[in-house]
Amino acid sequence: MTATFELKVNGSAHRVQADENDLLLYVLRNDLDCKGVRFGCGAGHCVLSVPEVFDQREDDGIVVLLQPEPPARIHRAVRDAATVCPTGAIRVEEGT
Repeated sequence: MTATFELKVNGSAHRVQADENDLLLYVLRNDLDCKGVRFGCGAGHCVLSVPEVFDQREDDGIVVLLQPEPPARIHRAVRDAATVCPTGAIRVEEGT
């Protein structure tokens, strides 16, 4: 069933029509032209590397971020997880 959704993306409000089963990824990429949004591989290399930061949903394999700002003691492991990500979906931004 198609419904209207209101989203706020990068500070801008948007109204989109989508099926309630559509992936947000596709709505962002196709309807809102957010081409930087990517689907990960689903392999879970990052989850195995840093389970304190990443987890993988059992129902669909999507990896979720648990800690957007992990503690300094695991920064190297997070950088390593980004390096082994086969899709390049993980981007590490160093703090200022």
